[in-house]
Amino acid sequence: MAEITYTGTIISDTDKKGIITSANDVFQEVAGYSEDELVGANHNIVRHDDMPRACFKLVWDTISSGKEIRAFVINKAKNGDHYWVLAHITPTADGYHAERQAPIQQL
Repeated sequence: MAEITYTGTIISDTDKKGIITSANDVFQEVAGYSEDELVGANHNIVRHDDMPRACFKLVWDTISSGKEIRAFVINKAKNGDHYWVLAHITPTADGYHAERQAPIQQL
């Protein structure tokens, strides 16, 4: 049986080009990157190859038009592991704010 772990909410902010401007400690823990590795990197640093490009197009088209979106996304950690999140992304004056429900079960 897998150990159940609640890790909290993954929070990050990006500029309008998708460059990470802030990443909370939960994001760092789940993705396996340090704050220095994340801040300044394109958010696609955690993009998993199995996530359809059409889904990312839908997300970017929606937030670029000033609307918020919620979507399930599969991400890739630094070590190659994957993790699913329920993302809520909202436009801000300077870019985008994302809050993602972190995994609650490690398999």
